[in-house]
Amino acid sequence: GGLYRYVRHPLYTFSLTFLWLAPRMTLNSFVVYLSLTLYILVGIFFEERKLVRAFGENYENYRSETPMLIPGRRTGWNK
Repeated sequence: GGLYRYVRHPLYTFSLTFLWLAPRMTLNSFVVYLSLTLYILVGIFFEERKLVRAFGENYENYRSETPMLIPGRRTGWNK
């Protein structure tokens, strides 16, 4: 329910949106944002592995129906 109906990781979606829509971007901030984005994506990989182990087929079904980060998008990273 709630935001989890639209994306599997709404907090990460908000965090990445907040980072990448910053009004100013220097080379240093770009490197930090890129690093944080990679850190979050790796974290999602491990978190989802743990959730599949914990909830099995129920989570697999949820995962197949709900995008990972971008609402309405069902290809690529969202699987």
